[in-house]
Amino acid sequence: MNYNLLIIYLTGITGMWKALPVGFILQEHPVYIALATSLGALTCVFLIYFFGKYFRRLFQRFYSEKQKARKEGRARKILEKYGCPGLGLIGTLFLGQPVVMVLGMIVVKHKENLLLWVSIGTIFWSILLTIAGAYGLKIFE
Repeated sequence: MNYNLLIIYLTGITGMWKALPVGFILQEHPVYIALATSLGALTCVFLIYFFGKYFRRLFQRFYSEKQKARKEGRARKILEKYGCPGLGLIGTLFLGQPVVMVLGMIVVKHKENLLLWVSIGTIFWSILLTIAGAYGLKIFE
């Protein structure tokens, strides 16, 4: 078993911004990095979707009122301007999958639509950022 992929997957559960650099540090093939990162991030997304009430309470407990208002305001602004596809595609890049899912579960009425677009955004950005990272490393070699 390749433990590097397991490490990338487990790091991907906490967010793709952490897993992608770990994959490149472990010198895995970019296809495997994108796949493990996507699967890890999607695991987190689905866990939050199915256990949303628990994560909402955790979010409310650990963030101060000012932090909650700022993050929720950002998510609401993206949602109002671009809808659920925008929240799923833009939010996953700038706020991260866990934050978008928790905030989306609070703000969005149709949770299934949110799940679809966050999943699409996660896969899209994992692939795109892995490609950018691989080409970026080629430039420095």
